[in-house]
Amino acid sequence: MLKTRVTTAVVMIVVLACVLFFAPRIAWIIVCALCAGIAAFEWARLTRLPGHMSAAFVVAVAVLVAGWPFLNLPAKSANFIYASTTAIWLVLVPYWLWRHLLPQSNAFSAGAGILMIGSASIALIELRDSSTFLVLCVLGVVWVSDSMAYFVGSAIGRHKLAPNISPGKTWEGAAGGLFFVVIYAIFWSYFSENVLPTRYTAGPAGWLQLSAIMLLLAVMGVYGDLFESLLKRIAGVKDSGKILPGHGGALDRIDALLPVLPFAAWIFAA
Repeated sequence: MLKTRVTTAVVMIVVLACVLFFAPRIAWIIVCALCAGIAAFEWARLTRLPGHMSAAFVVAVAVLVAGWPFLNLPAKSANFIYASTTAIWLVLVPYWLWRHLLPQSNAFSAGAGILMIGSASIALIELRDSSTFLVLCVLGVVWVSDSMAYFVGSAIGRHKLAPNISPGKTWEGAAGGLFFVVIYAIFWSYFSENVLPTRYTAGPAGWLQLSAIMLLLAVMGVYGDLFESLLKRIAGVKDSGKILPGHGGALDRIDALLPVLPFAAWIFAA
């Protein structure tokens, strides 16, 4: 299992790097739309959308992501979507996690899925339009937070963060992940003048702003991870899908990115 997991991870990283740095914009858009469609299919399965609604939902998400870059809408349109999505993640999702419940309406589940998956995918396209290294910067926040939370939690974790939703997560691990995110923010603040807006790279004030934003991104990533765990727990499944050997489904890999990408695009690429 470990060998399969590592092999899949290496393949995903290589494919991501090749498409991110070398593929034309249209190829990046197609990849984002395809991934969004797969994630939407898994979302429909987890939320038990009826067959006809499930198919329409998947198509709607994929078409929205593929077509959005060509609509030439004003920036404030995307920013409104990013702000709306961020509000859901910062207000509604914590409430749902606290109550261990989700709205039962199929229409609401479909609408929330379109907004969450669609806005994250559109944000990924917009971030790449700004800078390929900006994409890596944002993805790195989640990678650093998740990886270090796992290692610190495995070493010294004692107190469960959300035992009824994700028993493996601990407060110690979460704190360790956030600590290393601050170090990560310092690195980008001092060595990324051509990647991030200058207000985040200009002296101590820039470092403090960037650290605060990346800490918030890391916390939102935890929300995304816990929210998908809640979806799976309610659905009674271990993984969102089986498309990635050793890792599960697409949602299992991008759950933490769903809240992070829209907020990052709103802050860094607007």
